[in-house]
Amino acid sequence: MAKPGMGETLHLSPDHPDGREIIRRAFISRGTPEEVIPVLLASLSETSIRQYSQCLKKWWSFCIEYSYNPFEYNITRILEYFTKIQKSKLSFSSLNTHRAALSLIFETNKNENADILKRFFKGAYNLNPPQPKYETTWDPEIVLKYIETLYPLENLTLETLSYKLVTLIALISASRMQTISKITIANIAATEKGIEIRVPERIKTSGPKKFQPILIFPEFKERPSLCIVKTLKYYMQRTQELRLHTEDKLLLTWKKPHHGASSETLSRWVKNTLAKSGIDISRFSSHSTRHASTSAALRAGVNIEVIRATAEPAGRKNQMPSQSFITDL
Repeated sequence: MAKPGMGETLHLSPDHPDGREIIRRAFISRGTPEEVIPVLLASLSETSIRQYSQCLKKWWSFCIEYSYNPFEYNITRILEYFTKIQKSKLSFSSLNTHRAALSLIFETNKNENADILKRFFKGAYNLNPPQPKYETTWDPEIVLKYIETLYPLENLTLETLSYKLVTLIALISASRMQTISKITIANIAATEKGIEIRVPERIKTSGPKKFQPILIFPEFKERPSLCIVKTLKYYMQRTQELRLHTEDKLLLTWKKPHHGASSETLSRWVKNTLAKSGIDISRFSSHSTRHASTSAALRAGVNIEVIRATAEPAGRKNQMPSQSFITDL
């Protein structure tokens, strides 16, 4: 059957394929050889595909509603769709995610239409400018004072020990939960001054010509109750017998069967710790540890470029003075 031409409609099944399948069909519609498609899909992380899937399903529903061909480039329909999305009061960031998702189906920045798309998104930005996720943040001192009470380590349950360790890592390294979930025993090395952790697995900031982050944690002998090196070493010792021969992830679920904890699980652990510390978790998520720790480091006098290099490594070692804001307590 011939492909519908410009202005023609297409009758679609109301069934919604998932995002990966929509992208696959889009490549096929362009004449991409089947054996090439898996390589093209491998350029996208699973997180990106999940994020784009919601956008592509909305585009698919839009095309079903108006009997449009979802794989046909038509600037009028694209602008109509973006306008519908924009009017739904989604954030400008979400609107940009929809744009990125559609760019996987067809080129949304074709030369003849680049100007009008650029002007549309400029207007959308002016109508609904992006707002910072947090206008204020919390003081890490509040959480650290609570964590300090979780000592000695030998008296803690595995659950509490797990919560303490992941929160310390998040605060001191300003790392994302995804990065922390990728830490493995094999990539943890003891140094003269503490511990060095390499994260070779693909993460959000991975890309060509970018090196993977290296987390460096010095010992904090003055405050052993807040020493991440001491906590991490004890955690590894405590969980040694719980690990399956094939399980190398550092952080394990504390409930049976024990296995590597996902980034979502780690987020819940950190959020639980924040709540117990007295932080309002209706306002702040686990991701707020990045904002809180970097803000505190800035107040403590750490150079802004060092902070930026720590929060967004892009191939540099995480060398932010780990105890910079702890020693001021």
